[in-house]
Amino acid sequence: LALQIEVNKRMSHNWMLNASFSYQKSKKHLAVSDLVELNNYDYYEGAEVSESVSGSGLSDFWLSNRWMFKLSGIYQMPWGLNLSTTVQVRDGNPYARSRRYGLNEGGRYISESGKQLGDERLPTMWILNFGLEKNFKVSESCNATLLVDWYNATNNQIVQKYNRTLGSGSTALAPVMWTNPGLFQGGGRVNF
Repeated sequence: LALQIEVNKRMSHNWMLNASFSYQKSKKHLAVSDLVELNNYDYYEGAEVSESVSGSGLSDFWLSNRWMFKLSGIYQMPWGLNLSTTVQVRDGNPYARSRRYGLNEGGRYISESGKQLGDERLPTMWILNFGLEKNFKVSESCNATLLVDWYNATNNQIVQKYNRTLGSGSTALAPVMWTNPGLFQGGGRVNF
């Protein structure tokens, strides 16, 4: 089940806007042969469709947002200044809690009983960015642009990953990754 609504206002009267909202709901259905460990069958069968992805030395990111809202816009101010903004808000990704057991053939992760993937989610993620730029005409074939960007303007620190392992120790559900802090960036561009 999915729904997407999109609104576009093309550049006119010195401004433009693009906004979209999407919603999705999906369930995973497995054959018993789909899992190596049958102990995890109930955790994934009938649960939300979400896959664990990894890369660049990171692992155990379960990607699946039930809903997402995005908005971007530009306003052309006097004196050739352009003000832009982007807002992104999305449902938090699910996270899987499990306990690692050492077995004869190596370690295995066994998921928490009585729950399914998607029952527990990371906090709602939202980011607000701003940009300001000024264009200069240097010659007939050359333009220069000065720009200032402000990323994560509210400096919100939203948890993006928890420690995966269940347990009573200090690492149980310990946050290990957050959104990047607010950042200013300035620069220039020359087109010729």
